[in-house]
Amino acid sequence: MWVTRGSQKVLGERIRSLRYRVGLSQRQLVETELTCSFIGMIEAGKKQPSPETRRLPASRLGVTDAEIMARANSILLTAKIHQRKVT
Repeated sequence: MWVTRGSQKVLGERIRSLRYRVGLSQRQLVETELTCSFIGMIEAGKKQPSPETRRLPASRLGVTDAEIMARANSILLTAKIHQRKVT
């Protein structure tokens, strides 16, 4: 599953939300496999992680990459639907 530019920010927000929920810092989430700076950029929607990169935090957050992507895409779709209703 590929991340579009529009869903990049939503994906990052989803990862951050899950990380907060389980009580992990960025350093605890990535340990030695990624840098805190890189995960911070993903969470801010400034970097597009590869599927392999998304799997690491997903597994540590107790979800699959597909679950993170499905929820992010669902949020984005809902936002687009609401935007169409307004305009």
